[in-house]
Amino acid sequence: MGAGSRDADRYRADQHDEARHHVERLHAKGLDALLQPYVDSVDTDGESALIFIDGAFSHAMTKFAMLNVQQLDRNNLYREEQIMADDAEPDAVGFAEHILEVKGFTHLLYARVDLVRVGREWAIMELELVEPSLYLRDSEDAASRLATAIKKRLH
Repeated sequence: MGAGSRDADRYRADQHDEARHHVERLHAKGLDALLQPYVDSVDTDGESALIFIDGAFSHAMTKFAMLNVQQLDRNNLYREEQIMADDAEPDAVGFAEHILEVKGFTHLLYARVDLVRVGREWAIMELELVEPSLYLRDSEDAASRLATAIKKRLH
């Protein structure tokens, strides 16, 4: 589990032993590991979290890097000063909508699509469909939209 970068770390290309030992420690705890390239734009531009409720775009957050500080400084789910409500770029929303449509996920109660810039293109960092943080407190109407979507599904 790497929620909020918990138990996550980053390594340079020449740090094979350190990375392998990290994975071994995770496995010893009974955890799985996911390896992925580090996307440098996270350090400067952050990651865009696009929240969809009942198939429609609701609101967006920008999440800045967690792995650019010491492990002791990232022991919470996220660093408060590194996450904020933000306006989504229209092309990011369009890309996220396309992902949800192609994968057949537009009917879901909620989804969060986390995107990063790789060059000039958007890339999927995470597709959160099960128990994501939806940052409801950061959007004035998001909780009401979610409640309405739940109520609609109950009838």
